[in-house]
Amino acid sequence: MKGPSLNEAVEWRMPIWAPAVSSALDRAAAMLPSDARVLEIGYNSGMMSCYMAAYYGWNIVGYDIADSSRIKAESTARHYGLEGMTDFRICSPDKTLSIQGDYDAVFLKSVLYHISDKAVYRNWLDWLHCIIKDGGVVIAVENGRGG
Repeated sequence: MKGPSLNEAVEWRMPIWAPAVSSALDRAAAMLPSDARVLEIGYNSGMMSCYMAAYYGWNIVGYDIADSSRIKAESTARHYGLEGMTDFRICSPDKTLSIQGDYDAVFLKSVLYHISDKAVYRNWLDWLHCIIKDGGVVIAVENGRGG
């Protein structure tokens, strides 16, 4: 199945992001079933979701805060013929930690970096622990030192 290239999926600062994302995804893939159910928080254009679906065969459920992102991501999935492997949803930021599920993995890129409050960060980690199956993985690719 054809999907976007890794450079297209990381969307910006490719020389930095592409190697980091590739390494993180390859490590996770070695621990996940080939048909893994993966949650992506902050899918934006849907390119990374489509990359993971096409390249790894994972089924992606994504959440973002903007309906415009959902519309763009659905268009991206249609373009690559990945509608059946991607499910794009919207959720307000204050409701993110109420998302439920039973995922093999969660993918976050430049999400946790923005959390400066340690209690909020801890809540995110607790939430991630609750929605990942036993033996599942968190794939967090973050930039800088954050808060």
